[in-house]
Amino acid sequence: MDRSIATLGVPGNGPFSQMYRDGMDLLERVSAYLGGPGRLEAARLSEDANTAYHAESRALTTLLLQIAAWLLMERAVAEGEISMDVVRLQASRTDLKAPPAVASPDHPEGLKALRAEAEALRAAVCARAEYLLGAANANGERPAPMGRPHLQLVRRPQD
Repeated sequence: MDRSIATLGVPGNGPFSQMYRDGMDLLERVSAYLGGPGRLEAARLSEDANTAYHAESRALTTLLLQIAAWLLMERAVAEGEISMDVVRLQASRTDLKAPPAVASPDHPEGLKALRAEAEALRAAVCARAEYLLGAANANGERPAPMGRPHLQLVRRPQD
């Protein structure tokens, strides 16, 4: 197991365990909302607001799937199934930059609240990813592919 992951906790204990559970729980709650109450709320919106609602729900779903991919990848490292080298290579394919919100004053409060939760989780996952990738590089492991810093792949400059 990579030492940087060991210091932050692995599934079953510590901070990663809680973050993992929170991420999977949020993914389930968003799915339930979009397939149930959200669908009913969207049906009551004007055509323009409905279009914005569906664009926002797609952006939210995309963000959560990327977060889940990262969490699953980190869990695989913690369990010894893959190495940090694989994570570094996959970091360029896992886009944890938040898709821009599709703002609409007509968005239901439930959708707004779920987006806010997803943004908070994204920020926590990005901070952790930054630490893990930085620690792996500091430990003298292989440099980032193509010489690009990993951290720019998972965080926007203003984060």
